[in-house]
Amino acid sequence: TCGFPGSPSKGSVSPSGSSHKYGTVATFSCEIGYNLQGSATRTCQGDSQWSGAVPVCQIVSCETPDVPAHGASLGSNFEYRASVVYTCDSGYNLVGEGTITCLESGQWSASAPSCE
Repeated sequence: TCGFPGSPSKGSVSPSGSSHKYGTVATFSCEIGYNLQGSATRTCQGDSQWSGAVPVCQIVSCETPDVPAHGASLGSNFEYRASVVYTCDSGYNLVGEGTITCLESGQWSASAPSCE
C-alpha cells in the first residue's frame, strides 16, 4: 500500500485517503483560476511509493493589457480576479469599459478602452 499521494496548494486529489492499494491511480485537479503544472496522475507502485511528484497549481495570468493613447491604467497585477482601472487625460472621454478583470480563461473581461 501507499500513503497519502499529496495534494497541491489550491488543488485536490482523488481518491484522497491515506492508504491506497498497489495500482491505485491518484488524479489531481486545481481550483478555478489555476492551471495544473506537472502530471495530473500518480500511481501506487509495488515498492509502496507513488510514481512521479505532486503537481503544482499555478494561478492563471492574463497578458499585459493595452494602455490607450491619452489615457492611463492603474493596476500591475494581471493574475486571475485582478482588475485594471482606466482613466483618460483631461479633455478626453473614456470609450469602453473603465475596469477590466482577468478571467479564469486567461483573457480580460473586455478590451482596453480608448480615450477620445
